[in-house]
Amino acid sequence: MLLFLMTIEDESDRNYVAQIYEQNKLKLYKIAYGIVKNHHDAEDCVQDVIIALIDYLETYRAASDVHQKNILFRMCRNIAIDKYRESNRKKSREANVQEIEGFELVDDERVDELFLKQENRQRLIDMINSLGDTYSDALYYFYYMQLSVQQIARMLSISEANVRMRLTRARRMLLANWEEELHELRSK
Repeated sequence: MLLFLMTIEDESDRNYVAQIYEQNKLKLYKIAYGIVKNHHDAEDCVQDVIIALIDYLETYRAASDVHQKNILFRMCRNIAIDKYRESNRKKSREANVQEIEGFELVDDERVDELFLKQENRQRLIDMINSLGDTYSDALYYFYYMQLSVQQIARMLSISEANVRMRLTRARRMLLANWEEELHELRSK
């Protein structure tokens, strides 16, 4: 971590970034680990967040305290998702190479089943993302990160009632917009 801080010429900026890192490193690590499920990749994500923050330091400083936390956590989530996708692509390429090298024949039904599972997961993610950040973030933190309503409220600096309302509205919006497709996903 110290190496990245040395790239900052201004000492006050360097101290400011070091303070942000110390105050948020555990929460950033938890967010990243929840996505990548790997200690080393989660640590890399935290460092990548701090490196990215250095480029946007003036914008970050101008934001309110609440907005600063949201910026950090969203950056961390996005970086971790990118790292997760990259890791999956790498694993997929390695698996493809092993299959080709071993001339392993795969049952067509199994391939279709795997494809449908991946396709269904992506369709669900697309549906959730279509709700906008306010609602998709609430669903993400509650269901994927398995944070409590209280934790989400603290993290987003909103009331618990507001978190519950966002979750309720998000579920209703999903059902209203995607009821037939959700029913299809359940039946597969």
